[in-house]
Amino acid sequence: MLSDLPSDRFLVRAAQLPDAEGLARIATRAYQQYLPLMDRPPAPMQADYSAHIAKDDVFVACLEDRLVGYAVIIRAEDDGYWLDNIAIDPDVAGRGLGKTLLGWIESWLSERTDSYQLYTNIVMHRNIDWYQTLGFEQTGHRTVDGYQRIYFSKNLTT
Repeated sequence: MLSDLPSDRFLVRAAQLPDAEGLARIATRAYQQYLPLMDRPPAPMQADYSAHIAKDDVFVACLEDRLVGYAVIIRAEDDGYWLDNIAIDPDVAGRGLGKTLLGWIESWLSERTDSYQLYTNIVMHRNIDWYQTLGFEQTGHRTVDGYQRIYFSKNLTT
């Protein structure tokens, strides 16, 4: 069982095309809790992970060679780096792996930029609280493609 795996065997690596199916599986499992709160599936449940791997910076988190999480980083020409999505398999959630993965991502980003941005759906209160606890600051609210989003940014130099 995944929950029995030791956290000291946590490894982050660049995603490869064969990982796309695993990313979709984790997204479905991680975001299904929000289905009753939304009028359609959350965007990460509908993402094309093969396309992300081909054009963006995608990293996977593994425990003992098992894919247990991922992060998708997008570089927007006009406004910098975005954490498009980060998710941990619910079987291993609550063990600090999301925070560890985010720390790894921030180390990677700090070599490329001074700050980055993200957004999350307004109904995802757990995510909103988590981002604020980790030092993100709210920068706005917008509706995009029918999704009500809260935007955040984080300075990596302070």
